[in-house]
Amino acid sequence: MAIPTTMFGVVALVVLVIPGIVFAGVRSWLRGYKWSDQTAATRVLDAILVSVILDALYFWLFGSALLPFLTDPKRELRAHPSWLGFLAVVFGVVIPGAIALGWHADVTWWKPRWGWWPKWVSFPQRRTAFESTPTAWDKIAPRHTDVWVKVRLPSGERVAGWMSGESFVSTYPQPRDIYIQEQFEIGSDGAMGEKVPNSGGVWLSIPDGSIVEWILEPESEN
Repeated sequence: MAIPTTMFGVVALVVLVIPGIVFAGVRSWLRGYKWSDQTAATRVLDAILVSVILDALYFWLFGSALLPFLTDPKRELRAHPSWLGFLAVVFGVVIPGAIALGWHADVTWWKPRWGWWPKWVSFPQRRTAFESTPTAWDKIAPRHTDVWVKVRLPSGERVAGWMSGESFVSTYPQPRDIYIQEQFEIGSDGAMGEKVPNSGGVWLSIPDGSIVEWILEPESEN
């Protein structure tokens, strides 16, 4: 999205997009991503739709107060900059965020289990299935270090080795790949053998259909 450079563009952005974006962002944070959140077009249309609904409510309730700004935004901005900034925060951020919070929040009450803690005092906590990491690979693969790894590609070819500080895995938005710093031989049955002579590491892409296995304990005394 291009950044507006005119007063009209800034006003249009605030009025038509920002409230819906804030609502959608808080909603996704609370409930997680749904199928409609996967494409940019549906997310933009969703944001505009929410913004139009909220703007209609704002004009219905506060139309007489907002009309001077819409008639001559430059003059009103020079005359009341702090007041307009306050309204922009309230109408563009606070209200849509609060609506999303009230609509989609799933709150449970947590009570400390300390013996001396008053039983009548508890704290609200958010319960959600949201996970910001896009895939299981992105969640788990970077955490594995000082382990053995086996990779079986869709072609049936097998690659194995030792991963430590010099190894690396790529994550979203880049395609999955892995650099194994020490390559070991691996048989057709999956058993690991000797270290590949003069191995300086091996890189390979991880296409769909591959099987990657991390082993915490060595299978041999190599």
